[in-house]
Amino acid sequence: MKNQTYRMTMLFDFYGETLTERQKEFFDLYYNEDLSLGEIAENYGISRQGVRDVIVRAEASMQEIEDKTGLIRRFMQMQPKIAAIEEAAQKIKTLNYRQYENPQLEALAAERGVELEYIPIAYDAMVFFTNAENSVTGLTRQQIQDIYVRNAYDNWSQVGGPDAALLPYCRNTDSGSHALMERYFLEDGALSLSPDILQGNVSISMSSALTDVAAALSLDPPAYAIGYSVYAYYDVYEELMADVTPNKLKLLAIDGVQPTDETIADGTYPLAGYNYVVLRADEPENSPARRLAEYMVSAAGQQVVSNAGFLPLAD
Repeated sequence: MKNQTYRMTMLFDFYGETLTERQKEFFDLYYNEDLSLGEIAENYGISRQGVRDVIVRAEASMQEIEDKTGLIRRFMQMQPKIAAIEEAAQKIKTLNYRQYENPQLEALAAERGVELEYIPIAYDAMVFFTNAENSVTGLTRQQIQDIYVRNAYDNWSQVGGPDAALLPYCRNTDSGSHALMERYFLEDGALSLSPDILQGNVSISMSSALTDVAAALSLDPPAYAIGYSVYAYYDVYEELMADVTPNKLKLLAIDGVQPTDETIADGTYPLAGYNYVVLRADEPENSPARRLAEYMVSAAGQQVVSNAGFLPLAD
């Protein structure tokens, strides 16, 4: 019955305008509104058989047109191709979303009349982390901006967490992590980090970004801290830090998506991006720079990327 209804609905979608008004009304009530023949007959003051005859004639009329034109058949044959196009479009959308051109680098290139070429060589992402004991498992991008730009929260209960002090740590402004903060949350430098955070809670290295957050539990009273880094470095330094402090950390989901190898590679994690090799667009084909870029996207180069702790590009 379900297949029959689907087939009739397809016929109606394609050829419904060829029916009489009465045929359209009865067909719609029977197949789309799920009224019985008896209910339609009662509503229109005719016999049940009369309703059936109208619907059967409508079905036969539309089926005859389909037999002659084959529009539905060709439409169904096109569906795999349409799905492939939609998948490709989504990949392009992800690529466009991730494409990052450094404004300062672009401005310098423009001054010198140089066009730049960006070649992705690895996946990476900006990640935020907190103490493992913190019951908060994720934040929205708006909440993060409120924390770091507006210094709007001083207690985790304000973002759905426990009644505990919220202690945000930032990175030094000449770090790669801060460049990501500018990109995602400071509108490429149009906004600034809260002075209260910059004056007292700056982690000056990758390792201290993690140890500062972990040490928040040792404060009096204890606090849960938040810090940020890049995904690849977090993995490396978090493992090394295990020998320094027993306090564990955890990554926070952003907008409901946990940063993992999979969500970063497929672009569903909202702070995912690429690491690039940047060349002049007119870089000669056999120049050392061009050959290095080609090596980095080769199988051997991608193994180097993986060995360095970064996510290699998907096949």
